[in-house]
Amino acid sequence: MNLRIVIPAIAAIFLVSTVIVTADTIYSWTDENGVRHMTNIPPVQSKQKVDILEIKPSQIVGDPEIHYAQPEEQPPLKGTDVSIIDDHVIVPVSLAYGQKNVTARLLLDTGSTNITLHKDIAKKLSIKEPQKGTIRVAGGELIDAEAVILDSVTVGPHTKKGLVAGIIEHSGPDVAFDGLLGMNFLKNYQYTIDFENELIIWNQ
Repeated sequence: MNLRIVIPAIAAIFLVSTVIVTADTIYSWTDENGVRHMTNIPPVQSKQKVDILEIKPSQIVGDPEIHYAQPEEQPPLKGTDVSIIDDHVIVPVSLAYGQKNVTARLLLDTGSTNITLHKDIAKKLSIKEPQKGTIRVAGGELIDAEAVILDSVTVGPHTKKGLVAGIIEHSGPDVAFDGLLGMNFLKNYQYTIDFENELIIWNQ
């Protein structure tokens, strides 16, 4: 006697082109050698009991929901915020000397050998007895200056200790910076200036 089993389609749905909405029938039996057969073609003849499985496709209600791959979200740029004024890069720098710690705005200057500070910043650091000397400025001119060895200079994630800084009296019109961030700090790091986003991107 044939055993007729009706199973709602949960895991098995047969697709042809787009969507099949008609039922399918599977015939299953075990032959005399113990081999299990499954086919959607009715057996011509079989001495064994044939199980008939009718698979009904799930009904689709409404339009199918389509999920499109979304582009990977780019991580935010990691860097140090700077100010760009007339293509000049002004960097926030933390200066430590003795018991004082001051944040100054220094102009990034690859033409300056050392860090140079205006006297106003030196006063905030309570630098009382700097060494006397001269420094060479752009164009090769020598000017009188004072010098001090700072405890530390920090820009973004990087800190250098024991850097020399020149101290000068700023004259002329007001400027948007408190001195120069020179090569005695910059030469230690690789970096890129992102002018559009006003960032220093550190490469190491």
